[in-house]
Amino acid sequence: MLRLFIIMLLTTVTALGGELIKIDNLIFEEVPIKREFKDYKVGRVLDGDKRYIGLYGIIDKDNQLITKPNNMLVSIQKDYVYLVDINYREGILSKEGKWIGKMGEFKYKNKESQMYSELDDKKTNKYFIIYKVENRKYKYGYLNFNGSVQVPMIYEDARNFSEGFALVKKDGRWGYINEDGKAITEFKFLDGRPFKNGEAYVRENSERYYIDTNGEKKVFKSFCGNIKDVVINFLYDTKGKVGTIWSDNIKEKKKIDL
Repeated sequence: MLRLFIIMLLTTVTALGGELIKIDNLIFEEVPIKREFKDYKVGRVLDGDKRYIGLYGIIDKDNQLITKPNNMLVSIQKDYVYLVDINYREGILSKEGKWIGKMGEFKYKNKESQMYSELDDKKTNKYFIIYKVENRKYKYGYLNFNGSVQVPMIYEDARNFSEGFALVKKDGRWGYINEDGKAITEFKFLDGRPFKNGEAYVRENSERYYIDTNGEKKVFKSFCGNIKDVVINFLYDTKGKVGTIWSDNIKEKKKIDL
């Protein structure tokens, strides 16, 4: 009776918010996801196999499962769907319902934790950053939307591509590679920024400067950038000194007043 009551209660609540779908021995409720996923539904298991109750699966327009109903997370992004199953395996599915990375095939650096909220970030990255763990060390590479490894997992860290180039780490230093995985700079930077308008700002030891898409230093732009940094640092230091003097004067005044 209690089981029946719970099912009836869930059915009543679900009827107010989402469609009930029966597939084989499982009963799903359609989850009201706010993000667009044309021709597909995200279903949560209400009843059936106990292993799957409360977990999620993706259902097509013919009410057929295209994933296992064992996912803890189904996060719909602009051009793909990120999934995590009960065994913490990750997967990437295209918005057309095709696997880019099957469950457990790869691990992904960028995790997508939002499921029910509106999609705020609508930027598209051309590649996924993937990684593996070898002897407790992380090795990073890139996966393309066709499901092929674009750049092998050989780097200590990796960041998203921008204007066809990405910042990756090797032997403790950063350098830039192109989409073919070819290095366009030496691995000598302490840090760097993404390419924007054909240039990137980098830090090499105590020196900061701009490079172009050939990895060459942009002398004039770097000179102007350094002058700007000098002026900003000067103003910041001056503000700090003035603030210290002001604070010290207040302290001295308080001593005199006492």
